[in-house]
Amino acid sequence: MQTVLLAASELAVGHCINISDIEQPCCRLIAVITKVAGDEILCKYLSDDSQLDRFTKRGVWTSRKYATPIGHFGVDVHYEPERGEFFCDQVRESTVTYPDGKPRRWQDFTVSCGRKARPKVLKFALKAAPVVA
Repeated sequence: MQTVLLAASELAVGHCINISDIEQPCCRLIAVITKVAGDEILCKYLSDDSQLDRFTKRGVWTSRKYATPIGHFGVDVHYEPERGEFFCDQVRESTVTYPDGKPRRWQDFTVSCGRKARPKVLKFALKAAPVVA
């Protein structure tokens, strides 16, 4: 089965991020950057979880100083087109810290969870996807 490794290394359109240091870094809460305006970032949740609908409809604005690329947690995000799902796998140690310097770890306690992707949000991620594996 072909998978696409989604971009998750920088604060740029199409990259997967965690919105802030108070949001749990997990597969369900991965957001994709849809617009960058100076220090502000507009993003939408990738997961097709109905609890996130109201945030995804308009998008969520965050600041560059609060957002963290998912790759910095040591996590790769893969999309499987045939299933319409994305998966998160921690393959490296997290390098993320809280403002006080304490380590900030990936908190997905399921192994390689699969989640349905929102097609409109996925389009942004696929445009920035660096690798087809």
